[in-house]
Amino acid sequence: MTPRIAVVEHGDAREARRLRAAGAPEPYFGMHDSQGYIDRWVAGRPHLIVSLNAPHYRDHDNEGILLGLPEPQPIGRLPGTITHIRWANQISRQLRDFRPTHFLLRTGSLLGAMLLRTAIRHHWFTLAMFAGVFPRARPYDRLLTCEIVRLLNHPLVFAAGNHRQPATDSMFEAGLHPNKAIAWDYTGVTREPADFQVKRLTAGPTEIVYAGVLSVAKGVAEVIDATIALRLANRDVRLTLIGTGPDMAAFQTRSAPLGNAIAFLGRVPNDEVFRRMAAATLVCVPSRHEFPEGFPQTLTEALVSRTPVMASDHPVFTRVLRDGEGLRYFPAGDTAALASRMSAVLNDSAVYEDLSRQTAVAYEKLRCRVRFDDVIEAWLPAPRH
Repeated sequence: MTPRIAVVEHGDAREARRLRAAGAPEPYFGMHDSQGYIDRWVAGRPHLIVSLNAPHYRDHDNEGILLGLPEPQPIGRLPGTITHIRWANQISRQLRDFRPTHFLLRTGSLLGAMLLRTAIRHHWFTLAMFAGVFPRARPYDRLLTCEIVRLLNHPLVFAAGNHRQPATDSMFEAGLHPNKAIAWDYTGVTREPADFQVKRLTAGPTEIVYAGVLSVAKGVAEVIDATIALRLANRDVRLTLIGTGPDMAAFQTRSAPLGNAIAFLGRVPNDEVFRRMAAATLVCVPSRHEFPEGFPQTLTEALVSRTPVMASDHPVFTRVLRDGEGLRYFPAGDTAALASRMSAVLNDSAVYEDLSRQTAVAYEKLRCRVRFDDVIEAWLPAPRH
């Protein structure tokens, strides 16, 4: 019997196809490889790909359907959970109408839990591929994580992959059966610290780079305020923020004291992000503890570029890397501590050079040889043409 494949994922599959066809650079790391593989994998099979970050659309392509189904608009003052329930119901209805035999789920939280329930209820053979830690700090998080893990342990779920070992470990700790969990990395990972020279402090302005979502939970406010503090201490510091997000306008107002010393670049191609990090003096990864990090690609690529990293003590980071292994930690949310740690590194050329050298040690701890494609091929191999 020919498999009928349904995929629910973040991003925009239609736009990803357009960018690849045009030879355009990928806007975030791994997009071309993962989306290109998915397209090859479903080719010649009936398929439905639901994109969660796309505008509304429904396109038919040979034997497949591309469906853009973004989060519904909130209704009045109803809580966000109601919106997510409505969203899950909309997606489930589309999935049931399609009647898949195989279901690839690439999102978590409440939405993921509800779609897993639908898949099990209708006997779809399921693979879950996540990219983030399973949170358990708040009572709500613990209840939701417990439910997701219960569903993942069901026999109809082939496996649960997660991006890199730290996020995978969080699934174990929440009760996932060991034979279900697989740590994976993107297929396009080719650069390594060995490809770049150890960096040394040089004369001239200090260039600080942040790349990612522009939100309070990601710690962007701390980076802006620490940069302001360093400039008030008569250090020639410049900050580049790459990305967009819900708090971008507030951050533009907040950074007014920096004048021309700050640049908001918005979204740029991934190769340009890496080039900026490689040219920077420091890269900041300041996520607050409430942000559900997996292990951000930004941090990995900063380590590859040999640029020392100023990282928050987010538990996902500290469980893998020690202070000094290519990075210097500061207490999450603490602007004064971040500014102090930056000054200490920038005032000591030997410390700076050693941090750059130790990026190779950190990278080896993060290395994951199982690729995104490998996990899917073990579940349902691509057709051989």
